[in-house]
Amino acid sequence: MILLLSFILLLLIFLLPFIPGIRELILKRDVAPLSVKSDYVKNPHYFAESFKARMQPFMATVGIAAGLNYVKLSKSEAVATLGFETVPDKARFSDVCYADHDLRTGQAVSFAKELYVHGDVVTGSANQLRALACEGHVRLGSDSRIMRWIDATGNIHAEINCDLGISASCGGSLSMESGVIFRRLYAFPVRVGEALAANRLEETIVNDPPELTVCEVAVLNASGGADRNISDVPPHSRIGGSIITETSLNIGQGAVICGHIKTHRGLTLGENVTVAGNIFAEGEVEIGAGSWIQGTVFTQDSVWLGPKVRVGAPSKIKSVIARNAISMDEGATVYGYISTEGEGVVT
Repeated sequence: MILLLSFILLLLIFLLPFIPGIRELILKRDVAPLSVKSDYVKNPHYFAESFKARMQPFMATVGIAAGLNYVKLSKSEAVATLGFETVPDKARFSDVCYADHDLRTGQAVSFAKELYVHGDVVTGSANQLRALACEGHVRLGSDSRIMRWIDATGNIHAEINCDLGISASCGGSLSMESGVIFRRLYAFPVRVGEALAANRLEETIVNDPPELTVCEVAVLNASGGADRNISDVPPHSRIGGSIITETSLNIGQGAVICGHIKTHRGLTLGENVTVAGNIFAEGEVEIGAGSWIQGTVFTQDSVWLGPKVRVGAPSKIKSVIARNAISMDEGATVYGYISTEGEGVVT
């Protein structure tokens, strides 16, 4: 009897891990596929839109009347309505601020909490802002610092040595001068250099390198056709498909790659290289002056965009993503997203 009980107990112990699977085979309660939201799109303006939504009740009741009121953010916050258009040098604001007009600040002005402006913003040098939501254009004076995020419906221009905080996004162009540092950017386009006037955007379209021919695009979209484990592409050569390699890869100046590039190590592109697809790398990526990457650039290491490098096009939203760091030189332009877990810098 004891032997029989021991056998039954051993059998139960053996079958116990299989009971959930057997139950599912019989009842079939989990036969439907997982629900996946296929139309999900990352919103680069999330911080600003969330802040504006919380400010709507305040704006509806207070309007432009100057004074101190309250709004519910993460907690109840005092909101100062700014009745003036010019902020003097070294002014300090400890509350959330709101302006229903253009705003110009002097030097060394500090906003300890969020600022919402229904107009254009021009800051003096060495300003410090926790966060800025702007319904117009923004020009940040030299050495200014954003602690968290900045968003504008128009353009953003950051003068020398600005810090754009965790996130900077806008509905127009985002231009940066030397010494600017950043982590996440979104604009159409993001570029290094002076601010683009509205009538100059067409110039960037006209001056883009010519699109690849229909034949070459067909090669890009076709499966297979990849060159594998090569380490060098000679200057001015043309690769009709993709490149997949375990080694570091050097691509000579003027070369055209009609597919994607994937390397398990570093990648160096010479000047005026055209890549029709995406770039994926485990090591450092250096893109030489005048090169045009029509797809996304992704690396686990760092990315350097040389002078006048283009990523994407006016009709193509693409990304530059690097885990360690991103460096952008004069004239470098990205149509879409830039993101790094380390530090981005304009050289």
